[in-house]
Amino acid sequence: MPIRMPKNTRLATEKPVVKNPLAVNYRPPKSIPYRVTDNDTKGGWKEVALRNNVDVQKLIWFNFRTNNSDEVNWYLRRNTGCNLATDNRLNWMFSSSADPGIIYLPIDKIDMDPHVIESRGTIFSPFAQEFQGPHNPVDILNKAFDAMQLIEIGLAIVGSGLPLGPFALMVLMTAQQFVLVGAPHEAALNELRKKQILEGLTRGIVLAADGRSPKWIQDHGFVMPHPLNNVKYPQYGKQLQGIYNTSLVAGIAHGQQFNTVGSKALFMGLRAKMTDYARSEYSGNPDNWSDRKWEEYYRLCAAILQPTIKLK
Repeated sequence: MPIRMPKNTRLATEKPVVKNPLAVNYRPPKSIPYRVTDNDTKGGWKEVALRNNVDVQKLIWFNFRTNNSDEVNWYLRRNTGCNLATDNRLNWMFSSSADPGIIYLPIDKIDMDPHVIESRGTIFSPFAQEFQGPHNPVDILNKAFDAMQLIEIGLAIVGSGLPLGPFALMVLMTAQQFVLVGAPHEAALNELRKKQILEGLTRGIVLAADGRSPKWIQDHGFVMPHPLNNVKYPQYGKQLQGIYNTSLVAGIAHGQQFNTVGSKALFMGLRAKMTDYARSEYSGNPDNWSDRKWEEYYRLCAAILQPTIKLK
C-alpha cells in the first residue's frame, strides 16, 4: 500500500545529479505541463506515456534528461514534489498531493542525442481527452476542471504554433497574470475577472470544438475589441479585456484538440443539459440557422459548460 511521506523526506534510493543538474523549475522546450493526480498513482509513467502515444523511457528522459531510476526518484521529489512512496519506500508515485505535481508532455518531438523521436498527434488538452473514451458525456460535464490549468495548457499549445489567424497580433496575458487578489475590497472586481475567464474559456472551447475558425469567431463578435466598459471599475477595463481575450484564445486551443468523436460527445452532453425549450429552439436543420441563432447557440453552450470549470 502506498505510503504518504513527511515533507522533505528522501528515499534511500535517491541519487542526486551532481553534474549539471536541471533547475528545480526546469521545463523542457516545446512541452505542455501535465498535472499528475491520484488517477495516475497506479499506472504511473507507463499509463501517462500510453495515453499520450510516447515511449515511457523517452517521456522520462524528456522530463529529467536521465533514465537512471535513482536520479529520476531524486527529480520526482525535488522538481515534481512527489510525496507518495511505494510500500517498500524505494520509488516515488504520482498523486494529487504532489506539489507542484507537474511533469511535461512533448508537443512535437523529443530530441534525444543522437536520435530525434517524433510524436504522434497527441491530444494535449486534458479536457478534450476526456471526450475520447466511451464515457457518458453528461458524466464528464459533471466533473470539475481547473480553469487556471486549462488556461496554462491552452497558452502552451498556442505557443507551439497554433494557427491563430486574426488573433496572431493580439497581445496575450500569461497565466501568472491571472492571479486573483485576495483583499476583501477586491471581491467584486475578482468576480468580474472570474466572469471574463469563464466566458472566454468556455466560448473558445465550444466554438473551436465545433470547427469555427479564428476568423469566424472574430467576425461574429466573440472577441472583445475594446476595454470592458464598467462604471464601477473603469480603470480595469483594459485588464478585463485582456483576461477575456486571452481566455478565449486558450479555449480555442483546447477546442481545436477535439476530433470528430470528441466534438460529437461534447455537444451531445451539452444538449442533454439544455432545457426542453432550448432543445426545441435549437433543433431542425442547422444549415437553416441564421448567424444570430448560431451566435446565441454557442453562448448558451458555453454557459452550460461553465459550471464544469472551476476557479479556486
